[in-house]
Amino acid sequence: MAGQQRLDRSPDVRKWTITALLVPQTMSLSLRLFSPNVTALIIARILAGIAGGGCFIVIPMYVKEISQESLTGVLVSQQVLFQTIGILIMYTVGIYLDYYCTLWIMSVLPVTTFLLLLKAPESPAFLVKQQKIHEAYKVVALLRGLESNDKTVENEVESMLRQDDEFKKMPQLNLLTILKDHAWRKGVIITLIFFTIQSFNGALAIVTFGVTILQSTGVEFNIDPDFQALSFPVIMIIASLFLTVVVEKFGRKILLICAFTISAVALLSLAIPLLLRLYGGSIPNWLPILSLMTSVAMFYGGITPLTYIVTTEMFAFQIRAKLMGLVCSYCWITFFIPLTIYSPITNRFGAYTSFFIFGFVNIIGLVFTILYIPETKGKSDEEIRNAIVGRRRIDDSI
Repeated sequence: MAGQQRLDRSPDVRKWTITALLVPQTMSLSLRLFSPNVTALIIARILAGIAGGGCFIVIPMYVKEISQESLTGVLVSQQVLFQTIGILIMYTVGIYLDYYCTLWIMSVLPVTTFLLLLKAPESPAFLVKQQKIHEAYKVVALLRGLESNDKTVENEVESMLRQDDEFKKMPQLNLLTILKDHAWRKGVIITLIFFTIQSFNGALAIVTFGVTILQSTGVEFNIDPDFQALSFPVIMIIASLFLTVVVEKFGRKILLICAFTISAVALLSLAIPLLLRLYGGSIPNWLPILSLMTSVAMFYGGITPLTYIVTTEMFAFQIRAKLMGLVCSYCWITFFIPLTIYSPITNRFGAYTSFFIFGFVNIIGLVFTILYIPETKGKSDEEIRNAIVGRRRIDDSI
């Protein structure tokens, strides 16, 4: 809690928090390069987790706060796109280069990121919160490619000022204050359930145990395991690119409904043949690949980026800074659980059981989205707040 309060009060907090995350990343790379023993590698893994987890807390907030409303979905979804591009690069480099060569290539990234961040502007909403109004006008003008006295710039900053004035009239915000408010509390509960469904979607287990899953189908694949592994990041990138094209053309809710539906069909269409195989049935050669790739595509090109987009749009600036740490920490914990229990469940009850579970989780996600997830695209904070507490439905965008 105290850390969150310092995060809100310190100058240039968004930009320099991202910069600070380069420290554990650099330390992690240094340990792996210069002291590759078991203890050092465990510490390096922890440091890498801190850097990676921190990115998913701060970067969606920063991108949301510097984006114009019509581009928020595209820009926030690109975090997942570039993550998958990074995975593909690392997979490819890992196939052809040795351990040390790969790490030296990776060590260029923190330096490049630091140099680029020196030119990055601070969030204008945060500058308004710090009463740096003149700087906020300049940053908004820079980001929109307009003059500081342009009407669009003035309207945007004035909107931030009005919102900031409203929150100044409220008691000092902390996590307890937020949870006492009915709308915010319900929003937090919706978000945590949403992330739980995302974590148990099944795609993480597929990416982690992909080769083992394909072997369990009994279908012969004459493909090098290394190139089988490369197929996942390739499909992630294609799906993420597709989302960046359509995310601002349709509502967040309808895209989530489509993603959960397609993912459920893909997973259940593999679970059923796996069950029938125990009774003498056979599985078409194309079905396992199609089902697994479709599920991964819906996760990385729909469910994951849209979850972050909806979360950042659901809460106002002042609330978002308080909650994202809690939400993302919970998210990483829930990501760990399905990866831990997948093998014991599969070994005890069969692979078809795991895929039935994953399929039904996606059906739950579909129903939950229809009933509880508000449409956030193009909606004001007040409209979203009203939708969360059920004062009026805003599903008209579906």
